[in-house]
Amino acid sequence: MFTFDDRQAKYEESAKSYSHLEVLNTKPSYIDHQNDLIPRSRQWEDIGAKDLTKSPLTDNLILRNCTLLENYITEVMMWRTSRIRRIQNLQNWEMPNCQTNSATLAPDIHVQPDSHFNEQVRGELRDFVTTIASMYNDVLYHKFEHATHVAESTDMMFSLITAAFTSTNGSRPTSSNTLHLSTYGLSSDRMVHLAMIFSAIVHDVEHQGVSNKQLLKEADPTILKYNNCSVAENNSIGVSFMLLNEERFSNMRDCMFGVQSECLNLDGNDRNDEQILKLIAEDKLRFQQVVIDVILGTDIASVDQLQLVESRWKYAFESNLQDYDENYQQVSLRECSSHHDDLSLGYKIHTPVNQVESLDELPIRGIESMCAFSDTMYENTPSDLCCLSIHYANLRAASVLELIIQAADVSHTMQSWPVFLKWNGLLLDELRAANDSQRGPDCTGNWFQGQLHFFDSYIFPLSRRLEQCKVFGVLGSLFYENAMNNRQRWLEEGEVICRNIISELI
Repeated sequence: MFTFDDRQAKYEESAKSYSHLEVLNTKPSYIDHQNDLIPRSRQWEDIGAKDLTKSPLTDNLILRNCTLLENYITEVMMWRTSRIRRIQNLQNWEMPNCQTNSATLAPDIHVQPDSHFNEQVRGELRDFVTTIASMYNDVLYHKFEHATHVAESTDMMFSLITAAFTSTNGSRPTSSNTLHLSTYGLSSDRMVHLAMIFSAIVHDVEHQGVSNKQLLKEADPTILKYNNCSVAENNSIGVSFMLLNEERFSNMRDCMFGVQSECLNLDGNDRNDEQILKLIAEDKLRFQQVVIDVILGTDIASVDQLQLVESRWKYAFESNLQDYDENYQQVSLRECSSHHDDLSLGYKIHTPVNQVESLDELPIRGIESMCAFSDTMYENTPSDLCCLSIHYANLRAASVLELIIQAADVSHTMQSWPVFLKWNGLLLDELRAANDSQRGPDCTGNWFQGQLHFFDSYIFPLSRRLEQCKVFGVLGSLFYENAMNNRQRWLEEGEVICRNIISELI
């Protein structure tokens, strides 16, 4: 088998010859728009480049994931403390009129939490990540290193969102509230950020290196457990949540969710205490909903999952909200005092936009109710229009989160050529290993054409949507342009690469 070590010399050669200007056939739009964004784009392209010539040790991967999670958990703690203090009026804060001051939609996180990420919590975090790493099987592609690459790509995508809107280039920086609105609330919701990084790290736990279709053929026990529905993905979700809920991680959970945390400091005001407890409960529920939905969204071999993601995108970005604004009285809406309580958390069969009669018929699942937007931003609009507007903001946020995790899962196709070549080869190795074990078909002979088809049918539409959703600003074109260049280079060199692989098998 053509292993990672066998490819080392080829990766080194590719890495040395790789040049940003050589790979790009045309100058990206963001180069003219914001020169200070070029380093950011290169950071994205080079994720995983340091792992090309030598397979990283598991301890190193654990440390990298621990660092990511600690940073995001700490941000959640500060964010939660800031919101709790506002509820308690510790800073004489009052609910503003949305027209005069809506900056509170993006809470200030520069507040030290009352409970800190101490050594005990740090030890629990390392224990958790170490256990997760041990639960990844010794396969060639869907391994812990892949999870690390996906997590770091997800982290960088959030950084690109912020960079695209805050890069000044001599102009006035984007306000936190404008950034909040432009990203459908995603730039401000620290719990969603944590949920996405957590999802990336655990999304392929216990993956067997074979498809769900093969698991069905083998009558794997997980097929019955999850009713043949995104089996590998559901299994990863289940075992990860079971591990997280173990008693030994109680202090880490307190930092993540605030349950029994010191940062509560309930002040004896029944109304305030109730609001605080509700806030904490909603944060934990939102975390769970995001993790479940985005991991299921990585099952791109499932027709049902792809249709669900497709329908959500069409409702969120291809339907015209203005059309709904003009005809909102014809839409049956319930009271909107608490929109996240009104919207159903279950799966819905989608209906064509022009046939929608009720919010119940929109393609809703748990992630849409994550409350990225506050009702107060629409307090001067009719209540039914308010609810519909908030619904669409959250629907767009949900769709973007799915795009981000799907893009991160195949990020090598939109990064530098050496990174693409590495993971493309490892995936082929894994599929061939499955075939050698009589657990999958032989795909070697069709690998060249198959990769071209994958670019055309999945990567290009995905990368185009990353641009069309507009949360990446002028950096939105980065993903499509990189994918185009990788496809072009694969078209030119892929046949030779595949012939060399086949010759080594003879």
